[in-house]
Amino acid sequence: MIVFQTIVGVLLIIYLVIMWCYFWALRNYKKPNGSENNLLISVVVAARNEEKHLPNLLSVLYNQYKRNSCFELTVVDDCSDDSSLSLLEDFRTSHKEFPLTIVSLKEQSGKKTALSKGVAQAKGDILAFTDADCLPADMWIDSIQRIFGNKDIHLFLGSVAYKADHSLFQRLQSLEFNSLQAATAGACAVKSPIMCNGANLVVRASVYKSVKEKMQGEKYASGDDVFLLHTIKKEYSPDSIVYMADKSVTVYTHPSPDLHSFFHQRSRWAGKSTGYTDPATIGIALIVFAVNLCLSVFFFGSLVSLDFLLAFVFVFVFKSFSDLPLMYQYHKIKDELPLIRYFFFLQLIYPLYIVSTATYGMLFGGKWKGLRRK
Repeated sequence: MIVFQTIVGVLLIIYLVIMWCYFWALRNYKKPNGSENNLLISVVVAARNEEKHLPNLLSVLYNQYKRNSCFELTVVDDCSDDSSLSLLEDFRTSHKEFPLTIVSLKEQSGKKTALSKGVAQAKGDILAFTDADCLPADMWIDSIQRIFGNKDIHLFLGSVAYKADHSLFQRLQSLEFNSLQAATAGACAVKSPIMCNGANLVVRASVYKSVKEKMQGEKYASGDDVFLLHTIKKEYSPDSIVYMADKSVTVYTHPSPDLHSFFHQRSRWAGKSTGYTDPATIGIALIVFAVNLCLSVFFFGSLVSLDFLLAFVFVFVFKSFSDLPLMYQYHKIKDELPLIRYFFFLQLIYPLYIVSTATYGMLFGGKWKGLRRK
């Protein structure tokens, strides 16, 4: 019993140090410097059955093109069953001045292959990836272009946020998603980036081409973004990877409509972790999982034992004390402090979902638009 308590104590101290290092670094983090330039940006999007969202994305990017014509758009249709392809073709016909390239795959191939086909068509100096169901901020292109005026920057991780309604479920999703963004920002701030989001990922084309053959994780349904991050981190330098939470570079997406889709999305994200080779990412993932596993065990044990209840309360308070400063700082930067009111409620259910989605994802993998790959 003493050995177990010692292990839990060590885990909690390590967890506390990590979270507070992230918090302190983010608190003192300065925006990367950039400069005006004429770099051509190639926006690459993989789409499957996105007739509902594509018109909004095309409209937003077209409006940005009217202000800054230094970018092109490539959309790869991964065998959509709806009218996505015809919608894209109609838009290209009615907006002939807009440099839109459409790639139509002959058979469903998955997001990784679709993006690879899109990159093959890109002519830009910079590759900007987002998703078909996303809406970039109005100054997204201008901000990206300026950031990459700094020649020392190879990879840019932009913030992603949910456009949530007033329901409790969606607000909890927003807070949970922001916790991932906060960890992403904190890890970048301490010069040890561990994760990112493919909905807002920008890389120099020359750097992408130099590391493409070295990237791992081809068998996974998700993770092209994180595997790219890890490869650049290894082959170049963590200093060349930057994160920004500014609203001018934020990409907005939609929360999951129900618990079933939320569970499977998070399981798909977790499934790729078995392919990680970056030591920092593996170590932090194991620590986070172990702490949440302890909380889950103590929670169920508290139903039959007072000792387990006391252990649960202690670990819960300790973990909350570790997480809250980083979460507060990130939401302060994003001007979303009202979400913090749900922090302790999320802390109660967070361990159960983390353990269940991580276990399911590592065992069964996940699907992207109906295509299952581990």
